[in-house]
Amino acid sequence: MSLDALLRPKSIAILGASERPSIGRSLIASAERIGFEGRVYPINPKYPEILGHRCYPSIDALPEAPDVVAFCVSYTRILENFRPVAAKGAKAVAIFDGGFAERGEEGSKLQAEIVGVCREAGILLNGPNCMGVLNPASRSSIYRGLPAMWG
Repeated sequence: MSLDALLRPKSIAILGASERPSIGRSLIASAERIGFEGRVYPINPKYPEILGHRCYPSIDALPEAPDVVAFCVSYTRILENFRPVAAKGAKAVAIFDGGFAERGEEGSKLQAEIVGVCREAGILLNGPNCMGVLNPASRSSIYRGLPAMWG
């Protein structure tokens, strides 16, 4: 399986993007700061636009299947959004929140279900509880804390 969707994405969807200071907002800013030339799709039904990018109400509303989807929502909302991401045809995901195997049996079951969907759909999984992925060589970032030196 190729890692291109994570390391050299042409499109990034940010589920849970927000105007308020948040991981989702920082991911949009990070992609801009590094000079990402692909498409950025913020997803949040509360906003028409975030940082100059049209905002979509759901994964289903996107005009294409994104290469990578950044999950910037609580672990309690991951699974309800995960199946639509797989159905849309996303190739990779990054899950920033924790609350999975490290929280015991219930979290382990949730994590196993997500891993199962990834295997079934051929989705690369980064996370949970991760910082994302940064690839300066291809000017791509779904990294939650891009250093100022890139700006």
